[in-house]
Amino acid sequence: MEQHPLIDVIWLALCAALVFLMQAGFMCLESGLTRSKNSINVAAKNITDLGVSVFLFWAFGFALMFGKSADGWIGSSYFFTPIGQGAAWLGAFFLFQAMFCGTATTIFSGAVAERMRFSGYVVVAIFLSSFIYPVFGHWVWGGHLTGTPGWLEKLGFIDFAGSTVVHSVGGWVGLAMVLILGPRKGRFPDNRSPQKIQGHNLVVAILGVLLLWFGWFGFNGGSTLAMNASVPGILANTMLAAVSGLVAALIASWVFQHRPEVEKIMNGSLAGLVAVTASCNAISSTSAVIIGAVGALIMLGLEWLLVRFRIDDVVGAFPVHAGAGIWGTLAVGFFADLQILDTGLTRGEQIGVQMLGAVSCFVWAFCLVSILLRLFNRIFPFRVSPEVEHVGLNISEHGATTEILTLFQAMDRQAKSGDMSIRVPVEPFTEVGQIADRYNMVMGKLDDSTKELKTAHSRMKRDLESAALVQQSLLPQQAPDVHTARFAWHYRPCDELAGDILNVFQLDEKHVGLYVADVSGHGVAASLLSVAVSRVLNPQPSLSSLLVQPGDNTTSLRIVPPREVAYQLNKRFPMDQSGGRYFTLLYGVINVESNEFRYIAAGHPPVIRWNAQQAPAMVELADMAIGWVDDAEFEEKRIQLNKGDRLCIYTDGIPEAMDADLKQFGNQQLLDTIDSNRTGTLEHVLDKLLEKIERWCSPNGPKDDVTILAVEIL
Repeated sequence: MEQHPLIDVIWLALCAALVFLMQAGFMCLESGLTRSKNSINVAAKNITDLGVSVFLFWAFGFALMFGKSADGWIGSSYFFTPIGQGAAWLGAFFLFQAMFCGTATTIFSGAVAERMRFSGYVVVAIFLSSFIYPVFGHWVWGGHLTGTPGWLEKLGFIDFAGSTVVHSVGGWVGLAMVLILGPRKGRFPDNRSPQKIQGHNLVVAILGVLLLWFGWFGFNGGSTLAMNASVPGILANTMLAAVSGLVAALIASWVFQHRPEVEKIMNGSLAGLVAVTASCNAISSTSAVIIGAVGALIMLGLEWLLVRFRIDDVVGAFPVHAGAGIWGTLAVGFFADLQILDTGLTRGEQIGVQMLGAVSCFVWAFCLVSILLRLFNRIFPFRVSPEVEHVGLNISEHGATTEILTLFQAMDRQAKSGDMSIRVPVEPFTEVGQIADRYNMVMGKLDDSTKELKTAHSRMKRDLESAALVQQSLLPQQAPDVHTARFAWHYRPCDELAGDILNVFQLDEKHVGLYVADVSGHGVAASLLSVAVSRVLNPQPSLSSLLVQPGDNTTSLRIVPPREVAYQLNKRFPMDQSGGRYFTLLYGVINVESNEFRYIAAGHPPVIRWNAQQAPAMVELADMAIGWVDDAEFEEKRIQLNKGDRLCIYTDGIPEAMDADLKQFGNQQLLDTIDSNRTGTLEHVLDKLLEKIERWCSPNGPKDDVTILAVEIL
């Protein structure tokens, strides 16, 4: 083996250490751009693929990549690389190339984050580091150690530090895996625009970019494999391409998104670094700036295409590494000094060879890998279950939790159980612990308030039950014992307490009184007013009754006309003294000898009249509701009823009942229902009417009290 100056060995070992630092950069970048519930998983994958790739590269990969070539396709020596004492150059060279292998392996980690099984990730890392990367690397760099070049190297293909060998290979494998896995849950919802899933720590991600940027000096500078006069220019071109990529992405972000998006700024610098890696030893500073800027723009275009086709690359690994890597590979032919390249090709021929190398990488690292991994995925699925993805891979894959996750789990248990006495654990001297402590204080107050509310609710429930019983007791228990008339009614409150009230009562031997009232609104206030109205309207031979008053003969009663009843009620219950509430009222008196019906209708729905031979018709009413105007006057109506005539008196809960589409039942359906059942008994007519209303309001039933009173003259 050729002897190398000690300074070259030292330089290569130092550059290997710088490239090793890039692993920390990848870890920070990828974990920062993912959600906290998956950050530990991402970090674990980064350190694991480093260990797996370096071990396998030592055992097999180094031999396949740098061993004696078999017709330019694969290496065949240096298995279990002998890098012990006395092999200084080989040890430094192996270490440097092992770091390259680790970089190529970890690139696809960020693309598949948050949804890939850890075991499946290790399988792909093994496949990539022990076979895919070394074999393609042999085609391009196989002659670096033994002097027996690979087939692409023989053709004059140039990739100085790995735009294709390292970055495109990792990027193509990442795209293949992303297509197999599919997008993260919630990234591309059906019939909605793509939803950005924000990483949990952009500051850490930016730190990762800076570590990668710093490590890239070793990546490109060490690829000289010697400390010589070209190193400073390589480092300068590396820096210029990175900053031009950053500036180009910054400007593009301002132009198209109208804001400097942090992720695009970060990836712009990385794309510039990837693009210049293939040619940094053979280009001018101006060319480095152009290559870096174009690489960033290509990266942005590919990011847009991925979203357009609903492909979920979490950190943009494919646009940055494969997209910018392909451009950097082609840029060798466009910008590199042909004398420095020393391939003996014209510029057109060099561009053609560079294109061939990029296409070969696509076929090898994407097409072949896609076929093999899809077959493997059928046997051993790579993706975690939806439940695991929801919980996060930190705890499901590694049993690793964080303070914030522990806090959330405790809060979730509390929410599911409904037990406000549960307290979350407090980790002292941490920000999460301070949050937990304050949360427990809030929950303590909430628990006390909840207990008070439960006590108040129980008391109110008992009170409502008692009030409902009182209200029910005011309803008629049985019809008056009158031989010339029949009465039927239905009363259905929509809540515990109703704003409707009705009654039928006998005033004397030849007069029967009745009323149906409907208080505006619902709840306790409405029910209290309805109870008050009912108590005032109940017939009693005393000076306080609005229905009857003592006559000249103390043994007889004077029946108060309906018009006067309405007038007195209106004075007693004005809106400004009843909480802004009013009520509609139909109050009437039937003379069971003459069959005359005298009544007032204060804001009430029309009375319906019909008999077996006559279709139902509405008797229009027009007076003001009770309580609406202080000095309202009411017009008394008179209807002469005949034998067989029927009357239907109802509240607006019937015509205003709504179906699922908020369409009202209406007066016409009320008339049609009565008409189709008019020959039946009063009870039959009411039953059919109520059945139809219930069906109309299905499945939730009427949203207002339903009250109906029917009269038939016999």
